[in-house]
Amino acid sequence: MAYELPAACPVCQERFHVSRLTCARCGSALEGDFELDRLSRLTAAQRQFVIHFLKCRGNIREMEKAFAISYPTVRARIDEIVTALGERPEQDEDAGTGDVGGVGGADGTRAATQAGTREDRRGGEGRRTPKREILERLARGEIDPETAKALIIGHI
Repeated sequence: MAYELPAACPVCQERFHVSRLTCARCGSALEGDFELDRLSRLTAAQRQFVIHFLKCRGNIREMEKAFAISYPTVRARIDEIVTALGERPEQDEDAGTGDVGGVGGADGTRAATQAGTREDRRGGEGRRTPKREILERLARGEIDPETAKALIIGHI
């Protein structure tokens, strides 16, 4: 039975180096000082996340469904994996604009329009106000507090 190759020393957490490679079929061995590739440094859970991310072609909404986590959590895990690979996560082009998960531009107009459209379709007693819709999106983690604030101020 083969065990999963640990990437870090359990004593000091320093990266392991492989010193012996053995062929399972013929028993040949190669000794030396081999460094693990960057993907091997990821935890088993991180590797499974990357595999699923590739299978769904980077669709974050599919990742949300598959792992039952929110959009910000998917993004945070991706950033964590990028960091574990020794890289710095790139800033989004829309960083600081309030565009979280493709919900709208800097002024939140698309999100506000979508909320208004949903409200119009509901009609009657069960109608949600745009403010309530924004607060529900905030509670679900779909938007950050700053975006919610900007959207609410735009609706008052």
